Amino acid sequence: MPRIELTDRETIFDIYFRKAIIEDIDYDNDTADIEILKADDSVSGEKYEDVPLFYHCEPQMNERTNGALEGAAQAFEINDRVYVQFVGEHILIMGRVWMASKAVTRKNVHMSSPLIMIILLAWQVMNLMN
Repeated sequence: MPRIELTDRETIFDIYFRKAIIEDIDYDNDTADIEILKADDSVSGEKYEDVPLFYHCEPQMNERTNGALEGAAQAFEINDRVYVQFVGEHILIMGRVWMASKAVTRKNVHMSSPLIMIILLAWQVMNLMN
């Protein structure tokens, strides 16, 4: 399973998550154009283009040179609300907000929730400490 590698202990202080809405999807490259949401879920005007989708629809997925996982775009649609991980200047779309993805039709079920984002961050921290 592809992982996000943290190279040093300082990196952990640069990690944060924000919610965004998908404005466009490039299914060929598994990227999306997004707009960051404010705390009240209204749009902020802060936009990013070609953000890699780092979402595991299956346990074994190949990572693209752009940082996206091959086939990850299949789990998303325009107007989906998503969690975006920022590590310094690096941005990845990690999952959908509160909804099961289209990948739920497979044997493995993936849900995106704040709890999963916290677990992911804790897992990254534990791997960094080892």
